[in-house]
Amino acid sequence: MNSLFSVYPQFPISFVQAKGTRLFDIEGGEYQDFYSGIGCVNLGHGHEKITNALISQAQKIGHISNIFLHQHAISASQKLASYAPFSAKVFFCNSGAEANEGALKLARKYSKTKKGENAVEIIAFEKSFHGRTMATLSCTGKTKMREMFAPMLPTVYFAEYNNISSVRSLVSSNTSAIILETIQGEGGLSTADFSFLQEVRLLCDEHDILLIFDEVQTGTGRTGTFFSCESTGVIPDIITCAKGIGNGFPVGAFLAKAGIAEYFGIGDHGTTFGGNPLAMSVVSAVCDEITPEFLQIVREKSVIFDTILGDIQKSFPEKVLELRGRGFMRGLLLEEGLAPVVQKKLLFEEHLITLLSGENQVLRLLPPLISTPEEIQEAGEKIKKVLEKC
Repeated sequence: MNSLFSVYPQFPISFVQAKGTRLFDIEGGEYQDFYSGIGCVNLGHGHEKITNALISQAQKIGHISNIFLHQHAISASQKLASYAPFSAKVFFCNSGAEANEGALKLARKYSKTKKGENAVEIIAFEKSFHGRTMATLSCTGKTKMREMFAPMLPTVYFAEYNNISSVRSLVSSNTSAIILETIQGEGGLSTADFSFLQEVRLLCDEHDILLIFDEVQTGTGRTGTFFSCESTGVIPDIITCAKGIGNGFPVGAFLAKAGIAEYFGIGDHGTTFGGNPLAMSVVSAVCDEITPEFLQIVREKSVIFDTILGDIQKSFPEKVLELRGRGFMRGLLLEEGLAPVVQKKLLFEEHLITLLSGENQVLRLLPPLISTPEEIQEAGEKIKKVLEKC
């Protein structure tokens, strides 16, 4: 008997084992993973060094409390901070939603301290997704997700993505933060123009507004740099991350410029499990694996990925309307009603696991970063095969 809440639309497949880029179901069937647990398992399943780090730490100490400083958190924070495009302080938590929640709290305290009690307004974007807690849901630009849980957090306003005039029209003396994704994972893989991000940065500088980049899905190498903001030339004030930094183990974090992090004092924020030795051993192992050389290889394979996707679009111009995303975070905007059909055929007929996005109009492709050129080509052929059938 299943005693779980019925809140997930689930396929009738039960996976019992995974290795690298492959998953195996209870009947022994093998599946190619172009899903990565919704962009979490960036380094593949059963990664030896990460698994060994977790086992080794579990045999020593798994959880204590943040009132005791331990070397595992110090080491993990130093490694993660070294990838930030600014001098960073790190707060560890348990998920992307918690990371965004903490970032929003920090932004509010910063602005209230500097501008006054009313400086609590937040600008987010239409079609965005930042989490399912009440504050992060309030900043999620999907009406259907919010409407049954209203009223939301007040003073959150939604701008049009890639439209700086829309953003500018919402800015006031009480604006504390602008939060955005450089690629909207749940919003159809819409990608921010670099010029748009630069204009948002200038607007924030002009009005002393904190710029928060939600890198929960775009981070940890998925776009070819550790954080996607590195390739945009735009430096935010706060970066949130999760998913890939744990390679499937539940952990999140937000990184803030050192001068901004100082606005959080003792007791302002906290977490029971965040920063526990188990999670920190995993984060350290992940950071050790994502070297500059590894990221260079990801960028090289991204070019191959681009070529394969471009070939798919040329082969089916009436079905594949647009290519979206960057790096190993890609989407195919398909003709109306086609994406769910393609996803199911890929899963059940070709054993290729993919995602949907953008009101189920976009086939979302999030392969592990360790996928080989041959495996990317294999997935491309499977997608072509299914599109031809449809």
